[in-house]
Amino acid sequence: MRRSIVSTLLISLALLAPHSQAQPIGEGVMADLDVYTGAQCEPEIAVVQMNIPIRYISHFPRSTGTQVRIRLRPLRVSALDADQLNERESRSPAYRRATLLREATFEGDIQGGPFLSLRFREKARFHIFQGHDYRSIWVVVSPASFAAGSPCQHSLSHDAQALP
Repeated sequence: MRRSIVSTLLISLALLAPHSQAQPIGEGVMADLDVYTGAQCEPEIAVVQMNIPIRYISHFPRSTGTQVRIRLRPLRVSALDADQLNERESRSPAYRRATLLREATFEGDIQGGPFLSLRFREKARFHIFQGHDYRSIWVVVSPASFAAGSPCQHSLSHDAQALP
């Protein structure tokens, strides 16, 4: 009798296991937006945290602009939350100090998406990376004014010349 109860319980758990992998998020697709700023002439690092696992596919423009659109692919979403992938939501940095990143917007309502659009306060250079946890996108951002003639460009080129 005890053996049949245990085996019935194990079989029912095995049947329910595929349904328990994607938990409902209930709070939207984006979890948080953190911006880490360094000293003058150091780039900012923006981390967009997601409530669902996502994969970075591509982005445009490639490295410079006032905004960038990042194409994402959701990896696992529960049936309860599938509708949230067709929504739009935004986050802004919580710092009082002005950052280059003005806003991050999840755009699930655009054909070919979903997309994560980042808008900057000025023209910026950026590099985009998939987070190792598949629940974040990391963006290294610096002003485009780091170009020729900028004091930051001078200090960066001086440091590069000092390297062997």
